[in-house]
Amino acid sequence: MKKFIFLVAPCVTGFFLHADYVEPDIPQDAEYSVGIWSAFFAGDPYYGDPITANWDLPEVGELVDPFPAGEGNLTDDGFDEDALLLQTGLDSGVIISGSGGLYSFGGPSAFVVHDAPTFDAKTILFQVRSIGTVPDIDSAHLYYRESDLGPLLDGGTPDGNGFLIGTSETYTSWEWDTSELSIFDYFIAFSSEESSMSLKGAMLISMDEVINSIGRALRVETTSVFKTVGSVEHHLYGETEPQESYEVDDVIEITAIPEPAYGFEFVGWAGSASGTSTTTTVVMEEDTVVRAVFAPTDFESWADNEVNNYVTDPPINTRNAPEDDPDEDGYSNLLEYALGGAPESAADFAEIQPISSVDESGYSQLSYRRQIAAEDLVYRVLVSEDLETWNYNGDGTGFIYTEELPDPVFNDDGTETVTVRTLETLAPGEARFLRLEVIHQPE
Repeated sequence: MKKFIFLVAPCVTGFFLHADYVEPDIPQDAEYSVGIWSAFFAGDPYYGDPITANWDLPEVGELVDPFPAGEGNLTDDGFDEDALLLQTGLDSGVIISGSGGLYSFGGPSAFVVHDAPTFDAKTILFQVRSIGTVPDIDSAHLYYRESDLGPLLDGGTPDGNGFLIGTSETYTSWEWDTSELSIFDYFIAFSSEESSMSLKGAMLISMDEVINSIGRALRVETTSVFKTVGSVEHHLYGETEPQESYEVDDVIEITAIPEPAYGFEFVGWAGSASGTSTTTTVVMEEDTVVRAVFAPTDFESWADNEVNNYVTDPPINTRNAPEDDPDEDGYSNLLEYALGGAPESAADFAEIQPISSVDESGYSQLSYRRQIAAEDLVYRVLVSEDLETWNYNGDGTGFIYTEELPDPVFNDDGTETVTVRTLETLAPGEARFLRLEVIHQPE
């Protein structure tokens, strides 16, 4: 699924100040540890050696193999020097980028964090800093052992989570209440949602008090893929400051903000929100997801967002033109644009094809997806009885051949599904054919 999740939070005044990570208020007499990964470096100063993935978390109930020598990344800030972050899984092709981020050109990247507190940990707060696609908020899971020779046990999903986005970076946080567990050491598994995520840093806090510093994330999606074509601001209704997370039954005001430089317009809400007003409200539930739908106004804007500019083989200029077909599904980029397809994935081929049918009254009709905000496309449905002569409304004959049915179906990708039908029903034994034609009229 292509998506960005944008959430915003205030900086919390705490015991130390470190960028936009959540800084919980820790009781004065609490025992705690803080480990920070500020960057990841190895080998070549621009592109490091590929991160090896020769250690995997075992199944629950199994014994944990020792970490191979030299595997993983120790913290480089804070005062928890033993916490270790490892890549896991063999297919993501993670490298260390020139800026010190763990970046994947391949599939989603997966990681495991390990720590062994010297005290009875009752709260674990783990946060990551990333750019590009986002971490999968549902991927975080805690595992632990009760002794260094004991089997791996299931510590469960987070009791709280949240998102925060700055100018260019996303901050994601997970918090576990571990007061009922007897922890010798623990492991946190998490992953990205898609490829092209750069893990820029992380912060791990353990403490011997229960603090419950974060609630539930308001999960906000947009139609951004390779460009941030729009974002969402949100806060409690009647207030002005954004929050990283909310409580159930909170009324939240959300505002969609398109990015004009990328040629997209806001066209509506999906998920737990609805309507086309740029500002609306939603009531927080246990799992609330709102999707701000931004639609392209022209082909070039669509291609900039949908065609991966970071892939160099084949080069971008052989994949982003209207006539190109990078996924080789028989649909050119222009048709993918017109029908709301993904130009570099053939998986949606069946989904975006127009569908012809005869309704219960005997009218021939054609349903297809149409870009809502496109200013450079003309869609028209042609009618024929012999597959040789085709007619359409406005073809100069003076006749009207079809009508568009009201109430098109709003999709969550910037398109709407419209249905056009003929004005006459089919007589017994009569044939009639419908065809969709899309005309590109760039300025």
